[in-house]
Amino acid sequence: MNITNVKDILNRKLSGANIDDIQGISDYSLFKEAASNLLAQIDPAETVRRSPFNVFGTVYDYSPPSDFKEVMDIAKQAQRTEADNPTRRYREDFDQHKNENDFTSEWIDGSRRLRYSKDVGNVISVHTLDSVTSNGTWDGTAANIVASTFNAYQGAASIQADFDTGEYIENDDFTKVDLSDHENLSTLFFPFYCPDTTAAGVVTNIILRWGSSTSAYFSKTTSAPQFGLFRAGWNLVPFDWSAATETGTVDTDNIDYLRATLTLSASDTGYKFDEIFSALPEVTDLYYYSKYLFRSTAGTWLETPTADTDIICLDTNTENLFVYECIRLAALQIQGKTDVYNSYTTELYGNDRQVGLYGRYKFRNPDETIRPQQQYRRIQWTKK
Repeated sequence: MNITNVKDILNRKLSGANIDDIQGISDYSLFKEAASNLLAQIDPAETVRRSPFNVFGTVYDYSPPSDFKEVMDIAKQAQRTEADNPTRRYREDFDQHKNENDFTSEWIDGSRRLRYSKDVGNVISVHTLDSVTSNGTWDGTAANIVASTFNAYQGAASIQADFDTGEYIENDDFTKVDLSDHENLSTLFFPFYCPDTTAAGVVTNIILRWGSSTSAYFSKTTSAPQFGLFRAGWNLVPFDWSAATETGTVDTDNIDYLRATLTLSASDTGYKFDEIFSALPEVTDLYYYSKYLFRSTAGTWLETPTADTDIICLDTNTENLFVYECIRLAALQIQGKTDVYNSYTTELYGNDRQVGLYGRYKFRNPDETIRPQQQYRRIQWTKK
């Protein structure tokens, strides 16, 4: 079924009315509203999507697909066992414990965030950045390079410096690290600290070099942290090895060179870096319910249709629910069609005497969304 088919049905069901005069038909917003109403009531099986999902050990924040609604499952692509059983928690409980296979889904600053805790192993520490001189020497063109024990991301300290754009800190003589098994497969994660919102707002990108000498290194530029935008406080910044550029010939058995360069729109002070590590991903599949009910003929998923040929991705048992929602919304705008609106509202939502179509659908097709599995808040009662 496509939008043209729905318009034909509207013409039949609303006989005597010109549907071209109904607001929301020409710009397709009525169909978007009908889809939103439907998805607020049920999670149709036809909206289940599967997306590859790279999971890293000691990394907890991920950006879900743009059409993400709710988690149905997080599954290893191979060799899954009964222990691979994702458990949803509320934000506070997840943040405090980060137990194996725990996850939570939340809105942060207007964006959806998926947090997942999975010990996949394959994590190698490249440098702890606990001291300026204890494992090689941190120097560079940045000013006032020191070890800061205040508010470290990991361990005892972090390396702090004042930067102007294009300035860097580097270390070219630390203990060699073997990353040969990670070459072109891993992501390097570098915790980066902005002292305040002003400092965060002037960061354009971070350029990371890692290699076996100052003339043999990989380089990757990253313009955002693992989730969201640079903000005041700690930001975990990813550097995808497969997208890096190699200069010279790097001996990945003997990595002992790092450089971090900041591109800024204005100089600022008090930036920090902490323990850098390389992590191999575990490729899983994220099964989720989508909030996109439409698809173009070219295969693009859509939240709002843009053409009459766009497809409504519902099967026979469910497409009538969408059509009835469209009829309800259209009838509201047509004088004398109040009875049509009331009739289809009762058909969908039911009343004191009958179960509506939504209720029947839920009974026959219970959704598989993973629900939080602990109390929302733990309340302590004090006896007086």
